[in-house]
Amino acid sequence: DTLSRWEGSFFEPLVSGRLPQRREPDGSIFVDRPHKQFGALLNFMQNPAGFQIPSNLATIDELRAEAEYYCLAELVCKLRRLRARMLEGGMQVTSDKKDALTMK
Repeated sequence: DTLSRWEGSFFEPLVSGRLPQRREPDGSIFVDRPHKQFGALLNFMQNPAGFQIPSNLATIDELRAEAEYYCLAELVCKLRRLRARMLEGGMQVTSDKKDALTMK
């Protein structure tokens, strides 16, 4: 459900069967991408409104690059706006969790 509901994303045609793919013996689909931010992408896809994004610019850039690859336009836009506000100095980053903030 999580992967198939994001129309226009990399995942939607992949899991729907419209895009042929080679499956591993256990039924999984191998995607040759760095896995460092994949958990964060899945968290966003499961709960966009409550998604916790990193407050570190380098990590935001890594996450945005992966969101662009996977065609998650909503996340890409949010990360670009957040980065721009942070660089302009018009945003003070506060959080109740280490290295994370809630996107509004």
